[in-house]
Amino acid sequence: MNKRQSKKARTKKVNTNTSKNRVNNTPQYKEIDNINNKIKYIYKKYGKDSPEYRGAKARVERSLTAKDYYISKSGVIMIRYNKKNRSENLTKIREIGSSDTTSVKALNKKARELSKKQGIKKPTEEDIKKQREFISGLEWALNEISIYDSDQDGAETEMNMAVSILKGDGDRATYEELREVVEHVRKAVEERNKKLKETAEEVNNDSIGVKLGGSANSKNSRRSKNRGNNIRGI
Repeated sequence: MNKRQSKKARTKKVNTNTSKNRVNNTPQYKEIDNINNKIKYIYKKYGKDSPEYRGAKARVERSLTAKDYYISKSGVIMIRYNKKNRSENLTKIREIGSSDTTSVKALNKKARELSKKQGIKKPTEEDIKKQREFISGLEWALNEISIYDSDQDGAETEMNMAVSILKGDGDRATYEELREVVEHVRKAVEERNKKLKETAEEVNNDSIGVKLGGSANSKNSRRSKNRGNNIRGI
């Protein structure tokens, strides 16, 4: 690289860094970064498989398309800082930021409020934990029921009722009704995931059988053919 090329490369690097700094200082970037940090903290505090993190993750998934978020190397869902998110999706992102499920502080505050509404004047840590898991579980359930809306064969009557309650159709549901619905959705999703896993394992086993010399049916077919050849050879 000659002096001219070297100078050009340095200038390009400076311009790129300046551009990045300019982007990182915009209000939209700071809003998205703030939400991502809150979700990251939920992930770190409660864990990947916790109701709290599942609720925060579901809130992002339900609000944005798959192109507008990603999973980081550490396994946390993150909102992308792309053109769509800093313009037409900005209202949705602000709603995510103000949600009770994407901030530990907001989540605990809402949990205390629900405890008091249910007659618990001085909620314990266990009371707050139960309410926190309920709030996050409700958000998660709202995201999961979408698979039943497109069920061509029609979902069970109980699941249809669950969908109706979670979407707020008809009369306002009680806390106990919502808890039962969340639990029903959880069991239904677990059953669905179990069946998907079993199907995937069956497909995988069949693939392994083919690689090792074919499935049981193909092996039997070859054995029959060989027996036929032996008979013809006698």
